[in-house]
Amino acid sequence: MDKLNDFTRPVPKLIELILAQKKAAEYLQRLFSAEGINDSLALTSRVSEPMTLVQSRYDAMLANRRNPFEAMSDYNVDLSPLFQESRVQLKAELDKRTALICEATSLLDVALSLSPSI
Repeated sequence: MDKLNDFTRPVPKLIELILAQKKAAEYLQRLFSAEGINDSLALTSRVSEPMTLVQSRYDAMLANRRNPFEAMSDYNVDLSPLFQESRVQLKAELDKRTALICEATSLLDVALSLSPSI
């Protein structure tokens, strides 16, 4: 008797699932009737229109997302030579000032060496 109970135990759950599936099918049938969907071609058309709209909006979003990165890249390409030129000018100015300081230090050393010791 236990084997028979074990065998029939899933049957109520199966019946419940079949009834739920039947309810879902009836709901879809009412929905399709309300939308004027009578065949698979109408269903495909009805589903593909929103999907096309979603895809186009997604593509536009991706395109807009890439534009700031491309603009930043272009900005960096334009700005990089300016930074390089500025760095070269700064180095030249520092070299010039370093040379002046070295020259002044040398002149000071010469002047100190020529002056009598106090």
